[in-house]
Amino acid sequence: MMDIDPINRQTAAEICDIFAEWQNSEIILLELFDSDEKLQNMAKDDTQIYLDSYKSSFIPSTITLYKSYSDLDKWEMPDVIDEIDE
Repeated sequence: MMDIDPINRQTAAEICDIFAEWQNSEIILLELFDSDEKLQNMAKDDTQIYLDSYKSSFIPSTITLYKSYSDLDKWEMPDVIDEIDE
């Protein structure tokens, strides 16, 4: 865990020692490799989702929509609404 107090932080030499240990540890290297693979796969998936959102599709014009709703006045509405039984 990182300490925000500069006095309690690790020195550059200590951090270099940690990285040297990691480079010599097969377990750490395998974990880093697996993590890197997962990150690359996530980036590929995100790119595909991003590209899919830009596929074209037909959007009807407002004239077409106007024509489809222009016959609303021809609809028959009953004069009396049935009362709901209570």
